[in-house]
Amino acid sequence: MAIPMKKYILPILIVIAFISNSCTDYSNVKLISGTVWRCSSFTDVEMAQTYEYVEFHFISETQVQMWEKKKNEYLYQSSGTLKYSISGKTITITIPAIPQEITIRDPSTPQDIEGVIEYNKLTVPFTN
Repeated sequence: MAIPMKKYILPILIVIAFISNSCTDYSNVKLISGTVWRCSSFTDVEMAQTYEYVEFHFISETQVQMWEKKKNEYLYQSSGTLKYSISGKTITITIPAIPQEITIRDPSTPQDIEGVIEYNKLTVPFTN
C-alpha cells in the first residue's frame, strides 16, 4: 500500500522553516537590523523589581532603541537611540555620556553594555 506524499509535504516544510529560522545567526549586523528582542527575565534584582520587560529595537546596522515597560505602569517608553556594534559574537551597546551636573555617581563618559549573541539568543549582563 502506497502512502501519498502530498500528505507529508506541508508538515515537512513547516519543520524545515522552523529549523532554519531557529538557527539564524544574528551576530551579523545585516540580519539583526530590523529585529526586536524582548527580555522579561532579569538577573539584576533591582531591574527585576522595576521592569516588566525591556526591548531592544535594532533600527539599523548601527543604531538600537531600548524600550522599557515598568511594572504597575501603563507607559511603554523609549530610553533613546543608542549605537551598537558587533564583533564576532560580542555585541557592544554604547550609552552616551551624561553631563556631570545631571549625575551624582558616574563621570561624564560613555558607558558600554557588552553582551553575547548566540544564534537567536541575546544575553546582556542584567538578563537571563
